[in-house]
Amino acid sequence: MIIIGLSGYKKRTGFMAGLTVAQISEFSLILIALGISVGHLNAEILSFATVVGLITITGSSYMIIFSDKIFDKISKYLKIFEKKNAVEKENKTEEYEYLVFGYNRMGYGVGQYLKKRNRKFIVIDYNPETANLLTKENINHMLTEFSGKRLDLKRALLERGIDARQLRAKGFNVRETLRIFGLEDTTYAFGAKRVVNEFGNLTKTALMFGQEEVARSFGGIKKIVGEFSLEEAYSAFGIKNVNEAYGGFKNIMKILGPEEVIRAAPAAKGFKNYDELFDIKQYASDKGFVETARLFGVKYTGRALGLSTGDMKELARRLKKK
Repeated sequence: MIIIGLSGYKKRTGFMAGLTVAQISEFSLILIALGISVGHLNAEILSFATVVGLITITGSSYMIIFSDKIFDKISKYLKIFEKKNAVEKENKTEEYEYLVFGYNRMGYGVGQYLKKRNRKFIVIDYNPETANLLTKENINHMLTEFSGKRLDLKRALLERGIDARQLRAKGFNVRETLRIFGLEDTTYAFGAKRVVNEFGNLTKTALMFGQEEVARSFGGIKKIVGEFSLEEAYSAFGIKNVNEAYGGFKNIMKILGPEEVIRAAPAAKGFKNYDELFDIKQYASDKGFVETARLFGVKYTGRALGLSTGDMKELARRLKKK
């Protein structure tokens, strides 16, 4: 990390690079075995090195897998490995036609192509040496870290005045924009229906991103019901959450109408798993057993009210008669 830091890289780059060389390699065991064969080392050293190798190889594997979480915990202690001028000063906000991520191999070719055609573009890279090269070539660039987290790149782009809507205008699709800006900003740029269509339907979108995240990013459950349908909202968020967004079962009945509520309810697999059918019981206390059975059916009404088989038969008879 000291060498990486002195080279002008930031602490995250040094930490991630250090993890990859934290273990001793199997080649060290070959060297030790060679040392033993010529009598320069004792045989006990090989056993010790083998144990160390197993521990470091296994440990570094898990450290690499959970590197982001480990870095978040210890990053404040790693400032000593980072130069104060590790990040270049940002230029003023500008509009760019193209974004080039990385300036090695393909990125270099793309950059040269755009430069020859006088296109306005910016190169985003993490390598200080690349930044120096771009400065010499008078190419707009931004030095940042690619941590695997979209927040770092999102922050860097926003500092340049580039938001999700501009990415869409530059030809980025929904998934590409999501990786950088997340669900809320992507929804603002493309619209909720365009995002949902990318993943099939509202239920799949809620499963992928979480109900709370989808509800917040799409403007709330009531707005989702208006833009999609009550049936889709019930399927994605559950009857309880949707009804609570309207202030309870009575309110949603008044606002949307009982027919619409009952029609949409099967999308959430019926009422049998919803608060022990408490809402049906509440509706029955206001409208009576027969009217409740007319809307919800004799089966669910009987289950919610705890009716016996005989009572349910009588309720069915009265419903048919009425």
